[in-house]
Amino acid sequence: MIFQEILQIFLLLGSPWLILYLCQKWKWLHHIGAVTLCYALGILVANLPGIPLLPEASELLITITVPLFLSLLLFNSDLRSWKNLGLGAGLSFLLMVVSVMISASLAAHYFDGKVPEVGKLAGMLVGVYTGGTPNLSAVGIALDVPKEVFIILNATDLAFGGLWLLALMSFMKPLARKFLPPSPGQDQNLSNSSLDTSFAWQGGLIALALSVGVLALSVGLSFLIQGKISEVIILLSVSTLGIIFSEIPRVGHLQGSYALGNYLLLVFCVSVGSLARMDKVLATDPNFIAMVAFVMFGAIALHLLLARLTRVDADTWIITSTAGIYGPAFIPPIARSLGNLSMIPIGVIAALLGFSVANYLGILLAYWLNS
Repeated sequence: MIFQEILQIFLLLGSPWLILYLCQKWKWLHHIGAVTLCYALGILVANLPGIPLLPEASELLITITVPLFLSLLLFNSDLRSWKNLGLGAGLSFLLMVVSVMISASLAAHYFDGKVPEVGKLAGMLVGVYTGGTPNLSAVGIALDVPKEVFIILNATDLAFGGLWLLALMSFMKPLARKFLPPSPGQDQNLSNSSLDTSFAWQGGLIALALSVGVLALSVGLSFLIQGKISEVIILLSVSTLGIIFSEIPRVGHLQGSYALGNYLLLVFCVSVGSLARMDKVLATDPNFIAMVAFVMFGAIALHLLLARLTRVDADTWIITSTAGIYGPAFIPPIARSLGNLSMIPIGVIAALLGFSVANYLGILLAYWLNS
């Protein structure tokens, strides 16, 4: 049993490397995205007959990787860069955040009694649609949400997220440009502002050591405040310390920090997918799926309406919507599909801003709704 658990952990740790290698070899896989592929691989293995997986091994990796990749990714959230967001993009992203909060609150009210622990679910959806997958997991762990909810929510989010991604890269572009004011001149020169995804051993190991230190400090703070391990205190502390450390130039510019954090995020995705038994996912209460759709598409519609009222231009609306719903990884391909590569720095900065505040917003909303 112990040998099987160790073997499963090593396989889960190595799977993202294979996915990343295949994404580099075949560009069409790169467009699907490593996150989606890692989820899919985990789900595939979990549902193959004759392959016994130990839930304990996957859950152990989930517990360890979340605070580590959270701080590693936050080390890149340079607060000083947020001033470069610009008034239009800053307003649009603020409207996106407000739209998600309103949509999640309305969904929690409507589905109260139809979906269990509706306040916690609303908080997790705020986390994922203002930040990303790391925030979804962080808020869920902080709120002590059962693993089954993670699995179903991730699967549902992937399905709806895939549909909206297709819309963004196809008919939504001309539609938004008719509904919203025209965008500034479209720059065809590739920006260098996208996050550094290269890995360097020295910088990566230093960043990992700092991440472990941040986790240790957060655990100590939890014991100091409550005398026990509190997921809420630990993950909020990890978020806060990660942002604080990002202001130290040597930490913020560590080559390999983002790449390592992204890799651990992919390990998390495979691990979550490995817990997904499709018979359980297909048996999900339709109200659960309807609530996810309500929050996501309700927030998008409200964001579009508010953008029209405040005269946010079409490309800025699309790129800030992408930043909130998908995070920084999808900014460059969406900017390319718009034919406006000058949107890349704006989108990346907005995505990192959302990633930095999403934990606080999600947990705050969940507590407010449950009160």
